[in-house]
Amino acid sequence: MAYIGSRPADKALTSDDIADGIISTAKIANDAVDASKLDETDNYSFTGTITGAGSLVKLSTATATGSEATIEFNVFSDSYDAYKIVGSNILPTTNDRSLECRFLNTSDSVISAALKIMKTEGRTGGTPSTSMTGSDNATDLSPSGTSTSNLHTGFVMDVMGARQTGYTNIIYQGVNIWASGTSEIIATDIQGTFFDTSVLNGIQFVWNASSNFVSGSEFVIYGYGK
Repeated sequence: MAYIGSRPADKALTSDDIADGIISTAKIANDAVDASKLDETDNYSFTGTITGAGSLVKLSTATATGSEATIEFNVFSDSYDAYKIVGSNILPTTNDRSLECRFLNTSDSVISAALKIMKTEGRTGGTPSTSMTGSDNATDLSPSGTSTSNLHTGFVMDVMGARQTGYTNIIYQGVNIWASGTSEIIATDIQGTFFDTSVLNGIQFVWNASSNFVSGSEFVIYGYGK
């Protein structure tokens, strides 16, 4: 543009000079926004599947209110190769109960197939033991749980191959207090195989005999990103 006399001084653009929505995503370089531009203390909600991150993605959290006899996750999908489940502050409403897990088919029904495991248990005041066991549709994970406050069960569990047409494998590590002797701590390591070739849709946690989960018992499931 031509000017009569001196050219006016340049004025820097401010955010007030740019109308909302005028800059499209096509005008933003792919590498223009990095971690330094994000509020890492904020929460972000994604509706799509995150790929390429190779990290854990939280899928669901279940926190008992005291009325649940089972805790169930129906979140297995082809988006993830494996899953991690973390249990915290888990207590039965009735003493002397063992935590068990069961697998669900694509109709969300419990599959009656053997979950065969190698279990190693060690406890203070006792002799470590190793055993091979199998069950029609469930297996004891943490034995002899107590409803006494602060003597909860905690565990981490990995599930591999749930969406494949073949056997599903699990790895479990947990710790709890022996119900009949609160001075004894039990540590449990389990490696197992679910002897059914069905594609699985989810997992269910339940006590070995009639009991609910104490309010505050928490289960969180994550998917391993592909």
